[in-house]
Amino acid sequence: SLGSAKMAPSENGPSPNLVKSDLQPGDTCETWRAVAVRSGESVTSSLISHLPPGSSLKVLNLGRDGQRRARVEIEAGKLNGWITLMTNAGVPLVGKGAHKAKAPDFSLDNVKIGSELEARHVLPMRVGPSLSSSLVGEIQP
Repeated sequence: SLGSAKMAPSENGPSPNLVKSDLQPGDTCETWRAVAVRSGESVTSSLISHLPPGSSLKVLNLGRDGQRRARVEIEAGKLNGWITLMTNAGVPLVGKGAHKAKAPDFSLDNVKIGSELEARHVLPMRVGPSLSSSLVGEIQP
């Protein structure tokens, strides 16, 4: 079965702060979108790595923030760190089983300097083009 988001009802619709994952410690799951692996539970802790969609994970612990963060083991114990399980809007980044949603049609071919784009997820800003260059900030959606 696929992982799913659960939201508590409210008079004004679901609140992103109440979004929770159904993943539990011991569960195995797969990244459905690219995720950042960090050294600590905080999204501002040191970046360890990025995982592409389709990476296998084992959930070790859930975070204190209402189950949106989890410490995971990657590649049979070769790496472990903290990831975000779903966005503030409740979009799952990982789940049980393969994600079958079609990837959006997008190409960088039409993006030019000065183009205006919308950030739908937190985007890390780095000093240089390498993922190992220093993090200088984040663009929020």
